[in-house]
Order: sequence, then structure tokens, then C-alpha cells
Amino acid sequence: MTLPTTKLDLEIADSFSKRLGQKRSLPFDQFINWALYDPKIGYYNKKKKRVGKSIRSDFYTSTSFGKLWSKLVIETCVKLIGRDEIAQYSFIEIAAEPESSLLDSIEHPFRSQKVFRLGESIVLPPLCIIYSNEWLDAQPFKRFSYSNEKNQWMEHGVTLQNLCLDEVILENNEHAFDFQLPHDSIDTSDGYLVDWPIGAEKALRQLVVGSDWEGLFLTFDYGLSLNSIFHEYPSGTARSYKNHKVSNNLLQNPGEQDITCSLCWDILKTILKDAGFQKIKVESQESFLIKHCSETLKEIIEEKNSFEKNALKELIHPLHMGHKFQALWGFRYS
Repeated sequence: MTLPTTKLDLEIADSFSKRLGQKRSLPFDQFINWALYDPKIGYYNKKKKRVGKSIRSDFYTSTSFGKLWSKLVIETCVKLIGRDEIAQYSFIEIAAEPESSLLDSIEHPFRSQKVFRLGESIVLPPLCIIYSNEWLDAQPFKRFSYSNEKNQWMEHGVTLQNLCLDEVILENNEHAFDFQLPHDSIDTSDGYLVDWPIGAEKALRQLVVGSDWEGLFLTFDYGLSLNSIFHEYPSGTARSYKNHKVSNNLLQNPGEQDITCSLCWDILKTILKDAGFQKIKVESQESFLIKHCSETLKEIIEEKNSFEKNALKELIHPLHMGHKFQALWGFRYS
């Protein structure tokens, strides 16, 4: 079922055993939570450079382009909010990497700015712009496979055997299945895998449900439609990143690699709609930037700075980041 894993370091094996407790296995989302966020071994709790084009980092994203990306995001906010109103808004960035933020050392038109990092409680002003880049995809996810024999979706988990992690089908009497996939179609082949981003749903709900802040929500990430997840990706969408190499061996090197899966835009849009947001859209990064960043795009194209021109091409070209990433955005007003 799964790719083989090498034996774990004793410290990591002990950490996982403590997380298991008396259970035989952990549901997949709990394994991901341990591998990414455990206080001692968690990938996002380690002091290392994760993001960037350095050979020592694991992946790079739009924020890796520094001030160019900052200028693009600022212009989109001004265009969407309005130049006359933008000074009333606080700019809130969620989940920036340590010691960095979008508005570092750059002039901006916002009333104020605030960055919330890993583990910090998020307290929002009444009127704000909420911005994030690859925040929701860094949340835990569940894994299911379809069984023709049992005519149902089976939840996956992770266990520890002989110092090696192993992916297993959870037994009904071991875990309470209080979570239902939002899709009742069974028109799939035996063993069809679904990686479901339950953590992204939870994180977004905590941000927008039961709160009274107003303004713009804007996030850049990668995701798919509900139909695509259930009909076009039979091996699931989960993958890991280490030293700029992509793998589907999710159990290898826990704490040393990023683990992620594609978001479901349909569900996230529904959460925003139910929370009172309007004009909700999902657009490719290419389309979004071309629509809302005309001034910055023109400035870069007309300048002789070849570095920024090449960086811009990478951000918007369909074969690079232009279609890989999407922008989800919407407004909430009283």
C-alpha cells in the first residue's frame, strides 16, 4: 500500500510512540499534525530555512520574489478596496515565515500592519485585509480510499512497527468516524485515494465564523474543484517536499520534509459564503495578477531590470506559477 520507510531515529520513534499512547494507529490528520507541528520534531517548529531558492531550503513560492511580490499584492489590495479607502484598513498577514513578512522594508498605504506566526492567537481589528500565502495547504489532512468490497470510503492511519512507520486502514472499533466526506459519489475504482484537507476547513472557519471583522480576505494557494479531487486524481493529491524534490512517500523523514495536499476550492468558497462574504472568486494567479496589477506590470515591463522581468514571468506564466497557484478572495461588509 505504501512506499517503504527506513527505520526511524530513536528520538523520533519515541515521540511518535508517545503520540500513539494506547492506540494502535493514528488517523492520517493526526500523523500530519505530529510530523509538521510537534513541539520538538515538527517540521514547522524547527529552526531552518524552509522557503527559498537556496539548495538548503525545501521549496520556494511567490514570497521568494521579495519586494516584487510585495508590490503586486499591495497594488491588488488598492485596486480591490479603492485608493480613497485603503488607508482605513489594517493589513494582517497570517503564517509568514520567521523573521520575514510581506511588508518588510517597503512603503505601504495601510493604516497598520500585523503578522501572526505559528502558534500565535489571532486577534483582528474591525476593518482589515487578511492575507496569506500557502497557509491553508500547510494544515493537516485526512486520507481515505474507496473499497468496492465494503461499498464505502475507508479512513487511513499510520502505525509504528519495528521502528518503521506504516500506513494502514483504520478499524471501525478503534476510531470514532465523526467526519464525513462531502461527496456521496461512489463512481470510483477500488482503492481510489482522496486526501481531504480537513485542517484547511477548520483554520478558515476559525478565522471567519463567529467573528465580526470586515474587509477583504485574500489567500494564494493551490487547490482543485470537488469534482477533480474525486474523479481525476486516483492516487490522491498529497506529496512531500525536501530539497526541492517532490515525493509521494509521506512517511519518510518525519519532521524533515513538508507534507501537503491540494485544497478544495468549492468547500472553502462555501465557508466564506456562509460567513457572509460576497463577490467570492477563485482565479489562477496569472489571471488575478494581470487583472489587478496593471501599473506594476507596466512598470516592470518598461524597465531594464531583467531580474524583475524574469521573476514576473515565473509568477504569471502558465507553465510556472501562473496556473499552479490560485487566488481565493472575497469581501465582507455589514
